[in-house]
Amino acid sequence: MQTLPGCCSRSPTPGLLPLERTEGSTPFEIFGVGFAGPIKYRKTSRIEGKGYLVLYTCSLTRALYLEVLPNLETTTFLANLKRFIARRGRPLKIFQTMEKRSQERQTY
Repeated sequence: MQTLPGCCSRSPTPGLLPLERTEGSTPFEIFGVGFAGPIKYRKTSRIEGKGYLVLYTCSLTRALYLEVLPNLETTTFLANLKRFIARRGRPLKIFQTMEKRSQERQTY
């Protein structure tokens, strides 16, 4: 294989990643929470409902866990978060991924 003149033969060095992205022992030990929606879904064969997606993203493995919530009330989300923690274990850190956008909604 020939190298072209003016072209480097080695790859660039990777950038420094935060420790949350490189160190950890289990998935979802450090994760982010985001919301998407509203989305339509079927409650029964004839009745449609409106729901919102909760996205849990693992910062170590970049795995994604999705759940549908019927509304965006705090009590509904906290119950969902407790179920998620019961399945995956207690996290070290939780990041809110859409913080800037939720602050913009509060100003309207």
